[in-house]
Amino acid sequence: MSMNHPRRIGQLIRSVVPLTDHDIEEILQEQTLSHRPFGQIAVAWGLCSPGQVWQAWARQPDHTIPHINLEKVGVDAQAVHLLSNEQARQLHAIPIRHFDSLVVVAVSELSTGEALQALFQNGNLQFAMVLADAAQIDSAVNQYFRN
Repeated sequence: MSMNHPRRIGQLIRSVVPLTDHDIEEILQEQTLSHRPFGQIAVAWGLCSPGQVWQAWARQPDHTIPHINLEKVGVDAQAVHLLSNEQARQLHAIPIRHFDSLVVVAVSELSTGEALQALFQNGNLQFAMVLADAAQIDSAVNQYFRN
């Protein structure tokens, strides 16, 4: 998952875990040298977990929905079960991550959001959406859900 504003993601991660200004500046310096994503560096340095990066991302106030390459990001098989085969195919969506009460779902259209919200509220789960190519979602649904 790529972030266009590394300083902002640093502030968002700080809302989930106690990062200092010094931590954020050091990560930004490392990012300049390595060109790795902010969250990836923070995780590698043990400052937070991947789940905390996703939770921070889900707290973005402007509700920016990032586009991802589903083939690069991948699907966590442990998250897939949060939708049934029928739901995944009908909504053209696939859960890709599940951390505590947060579910990250890849969709090809934002209009899917209301249906997903209704599904996950019943399970007391928060959800965040990412946009992915429809063909990548079809491929993942076919891989994880057999007819």
